[in-house]
Amino acid sequence: MKHNRGAPRLGKWILGGVERGSKRRFMVEVDRRDAATLMPIIQQWVLPGSRVITDQWGAYMAAQGFPANPQYTHVAVNHTLRFVDRNDRTIHTNTVEGFWSHSKQKFRWMRGTCDAHFDSYLSEFMFRYMHEDRATWFGVILYWITHQYTFMLILTM
Repeated sequence: MKHNRGAPRLGKWILGGVERGSKRRFMVEVDRRDAATLMPIIQQWVLPGSRVITDQWGAYMAAQGFPANPQYTHVAVNHTLRFVDRNDRTIHTNTVEGFWSHSKQKFRWMRGTCDAHFDSYLSEFMFRYMHEDRATWFGVILYWITHQYTFMLILTM
């Protein structure tokens, strides 16, 4: 249920972020949406010293949220007033909102997902989003396989 409107929908909660100017993004399934759950994930994926722009979700604004984490410069957009700051046009959540739109469209197109494979669906979506040029997919996959796994040549005599 978004903004306490409409019928509640059972599903997955995803925390995600986008680094502007690059194709770096992350999406992580979360069980709860409180500061105790979200802040460790943010600390795992977002470098200290980064400017983080969010909406005014309670977990971000709570005492144990960004106020307790001074390694980030936190700016919150009040969506009840406006979506883009009039004084600084870089303060908005439109980038991540567009990312959410693409992911939701992908999952709607799939007509549902299997809970057991949900992580792999997120991984596939992230891969496709980050590597839009299909001609490079094979090379990218080989690169990640060779950097993820250490191969050993075992000779038997």
